[in-house]
Amino acid sequence: MPQKAVYLFVFSADWEPAHAMAEPRRHGGYRVETVGLNIDPIESMGGIVVQPSRTLADIDPNDVAIFILPGGDRWEQYPHEPELIRVLTELDSRRIPIAAICAATAAVVRAALLRGRGHTSNEWRTCANKYRTIVKRRRTSMRQRSGITA
Repeated sequence: MPQKAVYLFVFSADWEPAHAMAEPRRHGGYRVETVGLNIDPIESMGGIVVQPSRTLADIDPNDVAIFILPGGDRWEQYPHEPELIRVLTELDSRRIPIAAICAATAAVVRAALLRGRGHTSNEWRTCANKYRTIVKRRRTSMRQRSGITA
């Protein structure tokens, strides 16, 4: 059984995390840590209540095998918290994989983690308008190749 855990940032989106977490836990034997902005229970869009096991401030990078950011409306509707950007930057500096699903790629763009790195995301024409402002501000390349995955 792996010593490190799969960390999942939790909020109201519930459809993508279920798919993302099934295999690492079932076949990989990874422990799962749910991470919230705070420790309060979070009710998803589908009515599923998740109790975060820790906050962003409580993350020990030495315990993280991969950090997963599920997609959802939050990435387009809410500002990105400085603590989340700090965690992403720290994990990236330690070469810990970050999986940003769907619209969550906006978080890694805002953290300026895609400079000179290819990645995958939603179909480019769908994302272009959302990323254009961020890209200009950060001067980040938004190529569709391997790298940080979505």
